[in-house]
Amino acid sequence: MRTHGASAVSADPVPGPRPARTRRWARRIGVTLATVWLLVTIGSLVANALTTPAATFPAPDGLDVSVSGVRVHYREWGTGGSPVVLVHGFVESTAAWSTVGPLLARTHTVYALDLMGYGYTAYTGRYTLPDEANLVDGFIRALGLDRPVLVGHSLGAAVVGAVALAHPGDVRGVVFADGDALPFNGRRGGVPTWPFRLPYVTTAYRIGTRWSWVGASLIKAECGTTCLGYSPALARAWLRPLQQGAAEQALPRIAHDGVLHLEAARIRAIDVPRAVIWGGQDTSAGGSLAAARANLGNPPTRVIPGAGHLSMISQPEVFATDLDELVAGMPVAG
Repeated sequence: MRTHGASAVSADPVPGPRPARTRRWARRIGVTLATVWLLVTIGSLVANALTTPAATFPAPDGLDVSVSGVRVHYREWGTGGSPVVLVHGFVESTAAWSTVGPLLARTHTVYALDLMGYGYTAYTGRYTLPDEANLVDGFIRALGLDRPVLVGHSLGAAVVGAVALAHPGDVRGVVFADGDALPFNGRRGGVPTWPFRLPYVTTAYRIGTRWSWVGASLIKAECGTTCLGYSPALARAWLRPLQQGAAEQALPRIAHDGVLHLEAARIRAIDVPRAVIWGGQDTSAGGSLAAARANLGNPPTRVIPGAGHLSMISQPEVFATDLDELVAGMPVAG
């Protein structure tokens, strides 16, 4: 019995050196991940080298004017009626106004310009709110416009508000469209610049800006229930300026500085005629309708049912009609 018991004990399997096995598997996983990282990095660097875009593209439409030595791209619709200047929002361009611009031209001479770092306007490395406001005011002076009404969409609300504060005698009034001009989500800064030095970010950016599905999805996501002004041509026009080398150069600065904004006290100090137009389904992308109205002194307001953040694309006819009424209510003499 003792011999049998001893034999049974000696027959049990002896556990292997588990720490050694764990280390081997960890090394294998580490080597695999390092190999994948190396291959992805090399592939990304090669792809970036083969797809390096031109610094600028020729604009498919519109005109250019020099403002303090900066080449500013703009589009114009109509030849009669009081002047209206349209200022786009974050990651937008004059393409954002291409549907509603011709509708407004029935009663106004309409201009839409690209801000620095956006569209086809030359990028100078400058991207502060005073820089952009001086650009818009310089545009008004360069074209000899007689006190136009400025309409700022989203980020553009802060720009037109800054113009009204710095140069009130040059404008008839301002309209905040889907933008309260306050810091986006309360943040006064953007993201760090170092991720934009990674080759993968450049690769992802180029893929995204060259894939029309991305442009279509972004526009439709911000349209709201209706998107009557959308077309595949609009999506392509929206993405094209983002494919320029200058746009890649501007992106880190724009992302780092965040959405241009004004402090509430500065908005309350705007003394020219004011108005608000807002998409009924835009609850956060442009900030707060209530904040915009309160800081502007509860001015005349139009809310477009079924429209999201891109209210001028969601329902361009309604947007144009509402804007006509708001502009008509602004006194001509300042």
